[in-house]
Amino acid sequence: MKAIMLAAGRGSRLQGTHGDGPKCLMQFDGRSLLERHIRLLTRAGVSTLTLVVGHASEKIEQELQRVKPAIEVETIFNSDYLEGSVVSLWAARATLTAGEDVLLMDADVLYDYRMLAPLVATRHENCFLFDGDYVPGDEPVKLCVR
Repeated sequence: MKAIMLAAGRGSRLQGTHGDGPKCLMQFDGRSLLERHIRLLTRAGVSTLTLVVGHASEKIEQELQRVKPAIEVETIFNSDYLEGSVVSLWAARATLTAGEDVLLMDADVLYDYRMLAPLVATRHENCFLFDGDYVPGDEPVKLCVR
């Protein structure tokens, strides 16, 4: 299984709380969110990570050098990252359409490690994790389900 991680945005909603750096470099329990993602993806059996970068990409590249991932990481620079995450996904279309199973994720999400196992092991061709305790708010990234 491969993973595509979108990490190109500016993180403007968190500006001031973590400086000008990408949100995936925020620290949790002494590790960057990116390092945490890579460790959990490795443990879940993901073989390759396609990481789409844009804003402050050099900082993400430095973190990758520091982390020394145990899985293959391909970075793709999206020069049009200000246009939104769908443009970043388009930049990773080769991975998305290669015919292998793909886990698509945003790099700025902190999640419990137990959430990956059901996604990796699912028998369904297409699936997503859903929080039934959804509370409406200002977060613009939503998936509506009926």
